[in-house]
Amino acid sequence: MRITQSFLNNMVRINSDRASAAVVKTSAKLSALSAVEQPSDDPVVAQRLNQLNKFDSRLERLAGNRTRVETDLKTADGVLGSMHEMLVRAKELALSMNNDTLNAQDRANGAQEAEGLLNQMMSLVNQRYDGEKYLFTGRAENRPPQAAAGFQGDDGARFVEVGPGAKIEATLSGSTVFGSGNEVIKSLSDLIDALKGTPGNIGLGQTLDDLDFARQTVLLARTEVGSRLNQLSEIASVSDDVKTNIGLEKANLMGVDVAKLAPELTSAQTMLQTVVETSKQLMARVGHAWMS
Repeated sequence: MRITQSFLNNMVRINSDRASAAVVKTSAKLSALSAVEQPSDDPVVAQRLNQLNKFDSRLERLAGNRTRVETDLKTADGVLGSMHEMLVRAKELALSMNNDTLNAQDRANGAQEAEGLLNQMMSLVNQRYDGEKYLFTGRAENRPPQAAAGFQGDDGARFVEVGPGAKIEATLSGSTVFGSGNEVIKSLSDLIDALKGTPGNIGLGQTLDDLDFARQTVLLARTEVGSRLNQLSEIASVSDDVKTNIGLEKANLMGVDVAKLAPELTSAQTMLQTVVETSKQLMARVGHAWMS
C-alpha cells in the first residue's frame, strides 16, 4: 500500500490524540481526587483547605483574564501585520511613481491606489473588536482611534492582573501604533497629495523616508505586542505550576495517595513526548522519500 501524506497525517493525529488523552485523563484523576470535599475534625486543615480553594478560584479568574488579554493582543498583532503590508506596498508605489517619465494619468492611477490603501487602513484600525471596544486608543476604548481631524484616542494604559501579583498592559496607545504625530496615517496622506500634485505637498522623495519611518513604527508596535504575549505565556506557565502545587497540597491534606498517581502521570507525559518525536522523524523520512 502506498503511504500517502493524508494517511500519514491521520496516523500521526490519532497517535497524538491518544497520548494527549492519557495525560489529560491522569491529570483529571489527580484534580478530581484533590477536589473531593471531605469533612475534617481538624480546624487547621479545614482552614488551610478553605484558603487553597479560594486561591484556586482566584487562579481560575486570572486565567480568564489572561485569555481575554491574549485574544486582544493577538488581534492587535494581526491588524498591525496588515498595516505593515499596506505600508510596504505604499513604499513600492512611491518608488515606482518617483519617475520623471510618468505622465499625469500614471500619477492619477497611483494616487487612486494610495487612497485605497489609506481607506483600508482607516477601516481596519477603526473596526470595533469583540463587539465592544476599539484597539489602539489607550484607555479611550469606546471611540475609534482615527477621524478626519486625526487621532482621537489617548496614551493612557489599562493594566490587567493576569497572574498572582502580575499585571500586564492590555491596551496600546496611539503614539505606540501611529507615532507621536500620527505619522503612520500622515505618511499615506502625504503620498496621495504628492501624487496628485497638491499645492504645498512635500514631494515623493520625502514620502519615501516618511513611509519608512511609519513602517518602523508599526514594526516596533508589533515587537511590543510580541513581548507582552511572551510575558503572558511565562505567567501562564508559572500559574499552572502554582495550580498543580495547590492540587497536590489539597490532596495531601485530604489523605489522597498522590504517590500512586505520580508515576502514571509521568508515564503518560513521557508517552506523549515520544509520540511527538517519533511522528516528526517518521514524517521527515517519508517526506524525504517522497521528494526523492
